[in-house]
Amino acid sequence: MKFSDIRSAVKHLLKETKCLQCKKKYGLEDVSIIATTQNEGMFELTCGECQTSTIITMSKFNKGERMHKSISEDEVLDIKNFLNRFDGNFKKLFIDKK
Repeated sequence: MKFSDIRSAVKHLLKETKCLQCKKKYGLEDVSIIATTQNEGMFELTCGECQTSTIITMSKFNKGERMHKSISEDEVLDIKNFLNRFDGNFKKLFIDKK
């Protein structure tokens, strides 16, 4: 992402997001850039009030393009259940069990 794209993404984050825990709006000082590629950026938002951390990935689109994909409540629960049972062993996770 170019600097202007990053600035636009951060502006959008500040306008459209709030802490999932305490519902406070984020400030500029709450946003950290984790990584960017040509078309995507990964940001960490840390609430200045309750210190809850959220990771957000944003994609850059040309004018007229739009991509919006919702995550269902069931998908969130599936991930939560997986993480509760996950022991941190990635090798075991990716080995093909036959």
